Amino acid sequence: MKITRLTRYKVSTNEAVLITKSCYGINGTAIELSGERDRNFLIINPNGNKFILKISNPADSEEIIDFQNKLLFHLASKNGQWKWQKPQVGLNGEFICDYETLDGNQLKVRLLTFLDGILLADFSPHDFSLMHDLGDFIGHISQSLSGFIHPAMHRNLFWDLKNGVELVKTHLKDINDNKRIDKISSLIDKIESTEALSSNQLRERVIYNDANHHNVLLQCNKVGKSKIVGAIDFGDSVFSWLVADLAIACTYSMLNKDIPLEYARPIVKGFNKTQPLNELEISSLFSLICLRTCMSVTIAAHQKSLYPNNPYLLISEKPAWNLIDKLIKISSDFAHFSFRHACGLEPSTSNTLY
Repeated sequence: MKITRLTRYKVSTNEAVLITKSCYGINGTAIELSGERDRNFLIINPNGNKFILKISNPADSEEIIDFQNKLLFHLASKNGQWKWQKPQVGLNGEFICDYETLDGNQLKVRLLTFLDGILLADFSPHDFSLMHDLGDFIGHISQSLSGFIHPAMHRNLFWDLKNGVELVKTHLKDINDNKRIDKISSLIDKIESTEALSSNQLRERVIYNDANHHNVLLQCNKVGKSKIVGAIDFGDSVFSWLVADLAIACTYSMLNKDIPLEYARPIVKGFNKTQPLNELEISSLFSLICLRTCMSVTIAAHQKSLYPNNPYLLISEKPAWNLIDKLIKISSDFAHFSFRHACGLEPSTSNTLY
Protein backbone atom coordinates (compact mmCIF):
# COMPACT_ATOMS: atom_id res chain seq x y z
CA MET A 1 0.00 0.00 0.00
CA LYS A 2 1.28 3.45 -0.89
CA ILE A 3 1.09 6.36 1.51
CA THR A 4 -1.31 8.82 -0.07
CA ARG A 5 -2.62 11.99 1.48
CA LEU A 6 -3.60 15.36 0.13
CA THR A 7 -1.73 18.33 1.56
CA ARG A 8 -3.56 20.15 4.35
CA TYR A 9 -5.19 23.43 3.40
CA LYS A 10 -3.16 26.51 4.29
CA VAL A 11 -5.14 28.56 6.80
CA SER A 12 -3.74 31.46 8.82
CA THR A 13 -4.70 32.25 12.40
CA ASN A 14 -6.55 35.34 11.16
CA GLU A 15 -8.53 33.18 8.75
CA ALA A 16 -9.27 30.72 11.57
CA VAL A 17 -10.78 33.58 13.59
CA LEU A 18 -12.96 34.58 10.61
CA ILE A 19 -14.06 30.98 10.00
CA THR A 20 -15.05 30.51 13.65
CA LYS A 21 -17.07 33.74 13.62
CA SER A 22 -18.69 33.04 10.25
CA CYS A 23 -19.57 29.39 10.90
CA TYR A 24 -20.23 29.36 14.65
CA GLY A 25 -20.82 32.97 15.68
CA ILE A 26 -17.95 32.82 18.16
CA ASN A 27 -15.47 35.65 18.55
CA GLY A 28 -12.04 34.79 19.81
CA THR A 29 -8.35 34.41 19.23
CA ALA A 30 -6.71 31.53 17.39
CA ILE A 31 -3.49 29.59 18.03
CA GLU A 32 -2.42 26.98 15.49
CA LEU A 33 -1.81 23.51 16.92
CA SER A 34 0.18 20.60 15.54
CA GLY A 35 -1.49 17.94 13.45
CA GLU A 36 -0.86 15.27 10.85
CA ARG A 37 -4.13 15.03 8.96
CA ASP A 38 -6.20 18.16 9.71
CA ARG A 39 -5.33 21.82 10.24
CA ASN A 40 -6.11 22.51 13.92
CA PHE A 41 -6.53 25.72 15.91
CA LEU A 42 -7.16 26.46 19.58
CA ILE A 43 -9.94 29.05 19.75
CA ILE A 44 -10.34 31.09 22.95
CA ASN A 45 -13.40 33.33 23.28
CA PRO A 46 -13.52 36.51 25.43
CA ASN A 47 -14.86 34.52 28.40
CA GLY A 48 -11.88 32.17 28.29
CA ASN A 49 -13.83 29.22 26.90
CA LYS A 50 -11.73 27.03 24.61
CA PHE A 51 -12.58 25.13 21.45
CA ILE A 52 -10.73 23.21 18.76
CA LEU A 53 -11.35 24.34 15.19
CA LYS A 54 -10.59 21.53 12.75
CA ILE A 55 -10.12 22.22 9.05
CA SER A 56 -10.58 18.76 7.59
CA ASN A 57 -8.07 17.26 5.18
CA PRO A 58 -9.28 17.58 1.56
CA ALA A 59 -9.01 13.80 1.24
CA ASP A 60 -11.82 13.33 3.80
CA SER A 61 -15.37 13.25 2.50
CA GLU A 62 -18.26 14.63 4.50
CA GLU A 63 -19.24 11.03 5.25
CA ILE A 64 -15.85 10.36 6.90
CA ILE A 65 -16.11 13.56 8.97
CA ASP A 66 -19.63 12.55 10.04
CA PHE A 67 -18.21 9.14 11.05
CA GLN A 68 -15.77 10.88 13.40
CA ASN A 69 -18.52 13.06 14.89
CA LYS A 70 -20.89 10.13 15.42
CA LEU A 71 -18.06 8.17 17.05
CA LEU A 72 -17.49 10.94 19.61
CA PHE A 73 -21.19 11.12 20.45
CA HIS A 74 -21.32 7.33 20.80
CA LEU A 75 -18.32 7.19 23.15
CA ALA A 76 -19.76 9.98 25.30
CA SER A 77 -23.07 8.09 25.61
CA LYS A 78 -21.32 4.85 26.64
CA ASN A 79 -18.44 6.13 28.79
CA GLY A 80 -19.65 9.02 30.91
CA GLN A 81 -16.87 8.53 33.46
CA TRP A 82 -14.41 10.03 30.97
CA LYS A 83 -14.40 13.25 28.96
CA TRP A 84 -14.83 13.40 25.18
CA GLN A 85 -14.71 16.27 22.76
CA LYS A 86 -18.19 17.37 21.78
CA PRO A 87 -18.90 18.57 18.21
CA GLN A 88 -20.62 21.97 18.17
CA VAL A 89 -23.59 22.92 16.01
CA GLY A 90 -22.82 25.62 13.46
CA LEU A 91 -24.99 28.54 12.42
CA ASN A 92 -26.17 26.32 9.56
CA GLY A 93 -27.72 23.94 12.11
CA GLU A 94 -25.24 21.18 11.25
CA PHE A 95 -22.12 19.71 12.90
CA ILE A 96 -20.10 20.21 9.68
CA CYS A 97 -19.84 23.63 8.10
CA ASP A 98 -18.77 24.64 4.60
CA TYR A 99 -16.51 27.64 4.19
CA GLU A 100 -15.01 29.13 1.03
CA THR A 101 -11.67 30.88 1.45
CA LEU A 102 -10.62 34.00 -0.46
CA ASP A 103 -8.51 31.85 -2.77
CA GLY A 104 -11.46 29.60 -3.58
CA ASN A 105 -10.76 26.55 -1.40
CA GLN A 106 -13.89 24.76 -0.19
CA LEU A 107 -13.29 23.83 3.45
CA LYS A 108 -15.11 21.33 5.64
CA VAL A 109 -15.00 22.73 9.17
CA ARG A 110 -15.77 21.37 12.63
CA LEU A 111 -15.66 22.94 16.08
CA LEU A 112 -15.06 20.68 19.08
CA THR A 113 -14.98 21.39 22.78
CA PHE A 114 -11.50 21.57 24.30
CA LEU A 115 -10.35 18.88 26.74
CA ASP A 116 -7.96 20.09 29.39
CA GLY A 117 -5.35 17.73 30.79
CA ILE A 118 -1.77 16.51 30.76
CA LEU A 119 -0.68 14.44 27.80
CA LEU A 120 0.52 10.97 28.79
CA ALA A 121 3.69 11.80 26.82
CA ASP A 122 4.38 14.73 29.17
CA PHE A 123 3.70 12.89 32.42
CA SER A 124 6.19 10.99 34.55
CA PRO A 125 6.51 8.41 35.94
CA HIS A 126 4.73 5.81 33.82
CA ASP A 127 4.27 3.38 36.69
CA PHE A 128 2.61 -0.01 36.33
CA SER A 129 -0.60 1.21 37.96
CA LEU A 130 -0.99 3.94 35.36
CA MET A 131 -0.26 1.44 32.58
CA HIS A 132 -2.98 -0.87 33.96
CA ASP A 133 -5.40 2.08 33.97
CA LEU A 134 -4.45 2.83 30.37
CA GLY A 135 -5.26 -0.74 29.35
CA ASP A 136 -8.58 -0.57 31.19
CA PHE A 137 -9.41 2.74 29.49
CA ILE A 138 -8.61 1.45 25.99
CA GLY A 139 -10.53 -1.73 26.81
CA HIS A 140 -13.62 0.33 27.66
CA ILE A 141 -13.32 2.19 24.35
CA SER A 142 -13.07 -1.13 22.51
CA GLN A 143 -15.97 -2.69 24.38
CA SER A 144 -18.24 0.30 23.84
CA LEU A 145 -17.56 0.29 20.08
CA SER A 146 -18.92 -3.24 19.76
CA GLY A 147 -21.93 -2.94 17.47
CA PHE A 148 -21.15 0.63 16.39
CA ILE A 149 -21.50 0.93 12.62
CA HIS A 150 -21.27 3.74 10.09
CA PRO A 151 -21.12 3.76 6.27
CA ALA A 152 -17.63 5.34 6.35
CA MET A 153 -16.05 2.87 8.78
CA HIS A 154 -14.55 0.80 5.95
CA ARG A 155 -11.73 3.13 4.93
CA ASN A 156 -8.52 2.51 3.04
CA LEU A 157 -6.27 4.04 5.69
CA PHE A 158 -2.50 3.69 5.65
CA TRP A 159 -2.32 3.74 9.47
CA ASP A 160 -4.55 0.64 9.58
CA LEU A 161 -2.50 -2.31 10.90
CA LYS A 162 -4.25 -4.56 8.38
CA ASN A 163 -2.36 -2.64 5.68
CA GLY A 164 0.86 -2.52 7.69
CA VAL A 165 3.03 -5.21 6.10
CA GLU A 166 2.24 -4.09 2.56
CA LEU A 167 2.83 -0.44 3.49
CA VAL A 168 6.22 -1.11 5.10
CA LYS A 169 7.38 -3.20 2.15
CA THR A 170 6.26 -0.54 -0.33
CA HIS A 171 8.06 2.30 1.45
CA LEU A 172 11.06 0.50 2.92
CA LYS A 173 13.38 2.32 0.52
CA ASP A 174 12.31 5.65 2.03
CA ILE A 175 14.32 4.79 5.15
CA ASN A 176 17.53 5.27 3.12
CA ASP A 177 19.74 3.38 5.60
CA ASN A 178 20.69 -0.22 4.80
CA LYS A 179 21.29 -1.28 8.41
CA ARG A 180 17.92 0.05 9.46
CA ILE A 181 16.23 -1.54 6.44
CA ASP A 182 17.71 -4.89 7.48
CA LYS A 183 16.25 -4.48 10.99
CA ILE A 184 12.80 -3.74 9.63
CA SER A 185 13.00 -6.61 7.14
CA SER A 186 13.91 -8.99 9.97
CA LEU A 187 10.87 -7.95 11.99
CA ILE A 188 8.57 -8.11 8.96
CA ASP A 189 9.69 -11.71 8.36
CA LYS A 190 8.67 -12.54 11.95
CA ILE A 191 5.36 -10.75 11.58
CA GLU A 192 4.48 -12.55 8.36
CA SER A 193 4.99 -15.89 10.08
CA THR A 194 2.25 -15.08 12.64
CA GLU A 195 -0.55 -17.50 11.81
CA ALA A 196 -3.47 -15.37 12.99
CA LEU A 197 -2.37 -12.45 10.82
CA SER A 198 -1.69 -14.44 7.69
CA SER A 199 -5.03 -16.25 7.96
CA ASN A 200 -6.95 -13.05 8.85
CA GLN A 201 -8.86 -14.74 11.68
CA LEU A 202 -8.80 -11.87 14.18
CA ARG A 203 -12.03 -10.27 15.42
CA GLU A 204 -12.94 -6.94 13.82
CA ARG A 205 -14.91 -3.85 14.78
CA VAL A 206 -14.59 -0.07 14.65
CA ILE A 207 -11.48 0.87 16.61
CA TYR A 208 -9.91 4.07 17.95
CA ASN A 209 -6.65 3.29 16.09
CA ASP A 210 -4.58 6.09 17.66
CA ALA A 211 -4.16 5.41 21.39
CA ASN A 212 -0.71 6.96 21.45
CA HIS A 213 0.83 8.88 24.32
CA HIS A 214 0.13 12.25 22.66
CA ASN A 215 -3.64 11.59 22.57
CA VAL A 216 -4.39 10.25 26.07
CA LEU A 217 -5.08 12.89 28.72
CA LEU A 218 -4.43 12.76 32.47
CA GLN A 219 -5.14 14.89 35.51
CA CYS A 220 -3.18 14.97 38.75
CA ASN A 221 -4.32 15.65 42.30
CA LYS A 222 -2.31 17.66 44.84
CA VAL A 223 -0.22 14.67 45.89
CA GLY A 224 0.68 13.74 42.32
CA LYS A 225 -1.76 10.85 41.90
CA SER A 226 -2.75 10.67 38.24
CA LYS A 227 -5.90 9.44 36.54
CA ILE A 228 -6.88 9.17 32.90
CA VAL A 229 -9.62 11.65 32.01
CA GLY A 230 -10.10 11.15 28.28
CA ALA A 231 -8.63 10.94 24.80
CA ILE A 232 -8.51 13.09 21.69
CA ASP A 233 -8.05 12.69 17.92
CA PHE A 234 -10.29 10.03 16.41
CA GLY A 235 -9.34 10.98 12.86
CA ASP A 236 -7.74 7.58 12.17
CA SER A 237 -10.66 5.46 13.42
CA VAL A 238 -11.49 2.58 11.13
CA PHE A 239 -13.07 -0.89 10.99
CA SER A 240 -10.14 -3.17 11.76
CA TRP A 241 -8.75 -5.75 14.20
CA LEU A 242 -10.07 -5.35 17.74
CA VAL A 243 -6.66 -6.16 19.25
CA ALA A 244 -5.01 -3.37 17.22
CA ASP A 245 -6.07 -0.75 19.79
CA LEU A 246 -4.26 -2.69 22.51
CA ALA A 247 -1.18 -3.15 20.30
CA ILE A 248 -1.03 0.58 19.58
CA ALA A 249 -1.40 1.53 23.25
CA CYS A 250 1.37 -0.92 24.16
CA THR A 251 3.67 0.29 21.37
CA TYR A 252 3.75 3.93 22.41
CA SER A 253 3.92 3.15 26.12
CA MET A 254 6.97 0.95 25.46
CA LEU A 255 8.89 3.90 24.01
CA ASN A 256 11.77 5.20 26.13
CA LYS A 257 11.61 2.22 28.49
CA ASP A 258 14.68 0.16 29.41
CA ILE A 259 12.65 -3.06 29.61
CA PRO A 260 9.65 -2.29 27.36
CA LEU A 261 7.81 -5.59 27.84
CA GLU A 262 7.41 -4.85 31.56
CA TYR A 263 5.26 -1.84 30.67
CA ALA A 264 3.17 -3.69 28.11
CA ARG A 265 2.09 -6.43 30.53
CA PRO A 266 -0.02 -4.24 32.85
CA ILE A 267 -1.67 -2.62 29.82
CA VAL A 268 -2.59 -6.08 28.54
CA LYS A 269 -3.89 -7.06 31.97
CA GLY A 270 -6.06 -3.93 32.24
CA PHE A 271 -7.41 -4.28 28.71
CA ASN A 272 -8.19 -7.98 29.09
CA LYS A 273 -10.08 -7.35 32.35
CA THR A 274 -12.50 -5.07 30.49
CA GLN A 275 -12.36 -6.48 26.95
CA PRO A 276 -11.33 -10.15 27.19
CA LEU A 277 -8.91 -11.33 24.51
CA ASN A 278 -9.05 -14.70 22.80
CA GLU A 279 -6.10 -17.00 22.15
CA LEU A 280 -5.50 -15.76 18.61
CA GLU A 281 -5.40 -12.14 19.73
CA ILE A 282 -2.94 -12.87 22.53
CA SER A 283 -0.69 -14.86 20.20
CA SER A 284 -0.67 -12.07 17.58
CA LEU A 285 -0.19 -9.15 19.97
CA PHE A 286 3.61 -9.01 19.97
CA SER A 287 3.72 -9.16 16.17
CA LEU A 288 1.24 -6.28 16.00
CA ILE A 289 3.37 -4.23 18.40
CA CYS A 290 6.38 -4.86 16.17
CA LEU A 291 4.32 -3.99 13.09
CA ARG A 292 3.07 -0.68 14.50
CA THR A 293 6.63 0.28 15.38
CA CYS A 294 7.84 -0.62 11.88
CA MET A 295 4.97 1.40 10.38
CA SER A 296 5.82 4.38 12.58
CA VAL A 297 9.45 4.66 11.46
CA THR A 298 8.63 3.90 7.81
CA ILE A 299 5.87 6.51 7.62
CA ALA A 300 8.11 9.00 9.44
CA ALA A 301 10.87 8.45 6.88
CA HIS A 302 8.44 9.01 4.03
CA GLN A 303 6.85 12.11 5.57
CA LYS A 304 10.23 13.60 6.47
CA SER A 305 11.08 13.70 2.78
CA LEU A 306 7.81 15.47 1.98
CA TYR A 307 7.42 17.82 4.96
CA PRO A 308 10.85 18.42 6.52
CA ASN A 309 9.58 21.43 8.50
CA ASN A 310 6.71 19.66 10.32
CA PRO A 311 8.22 18.30 13.57
CA TYR A 312 4.89 16.75 14.63
CA LEU A 313 5.27 14.08 11.92
CA LEU A 314 8.59 12.93 13.43
CA ILE A 315 7.65 13.17 17.10
CA SER A 316 8.15 9.46 17.86
CA GLU A 317 10.81 8.61 15.27
CA LYS A 318 13.95 8.42 17.45
CA PRO A 319 12.38 6.53 20.38
CA ALA A 320 10.68 4.19 17.87
CA TRP A 321 14.05 3.23 16.37
CA ASN A 322 15.38 2.60 19.88
CA LEU A 323 12.37 0.38 20.54
CA ILE A 324 12.99 -1.57 17.34
CA ASP A 325 16.48 -2.41 18.60
CA LYS A 326 14.90 -3.84 21.76
CA LEU A 327 12.06 -5.67 19.99
CA ILE A 328 14.51 -7.54 17.78
CA LYS A 329 16.11 -9.02 20.89
CA ILE A 330 12.84 -10.19 22.47
CA SER A 331 11.80 -13.77 21.83
CA SER A 332 8.33 -13.94 20.28
CA ASP A 333 7.57 -16.98 22.47
CA PHE A 334 8.65 -15.13 25.60
CA ALA A 335 6.45 -12.15 24.72
CA HIS A 336 3.52 -14.49 23.98
CA PHE A 337 3.93 -16.30 27.32
CA SER A 338 4.24 -12.97 29.16
CA PHE A 339 0.98 -11.71 27.64
CA ARG A 340 -0.78 -15.00 28.42
CA HIS A 341 0.31 -14.65 32.03
CA ALA A 342 -0.97 -11.06 32.09
CA CYS A 343 -4.36 -12.40 30.94
CA GLY A 344 -4.44 -14.91 33.81
CA LEU A 345 -3.58 -17.93 31.67
CA GLU A 346 -0.82 -20.51 31.93
CA PRO A 347 2.23 -18.84 30.39
CA SER A 348 3.03 -21.75 28.07
CA THR A 349 0.34 -23.24 25.89
CA SER A 350 2.05 -26.65 26.24
CA ASN A 351 3.03 -26.30 29.92
CA THR A 352 6.63 -26.76 28.82
CA LEU A 353 9.30 -25.06 30.89
CA TYR A 354 11.47 -22.56 29.02
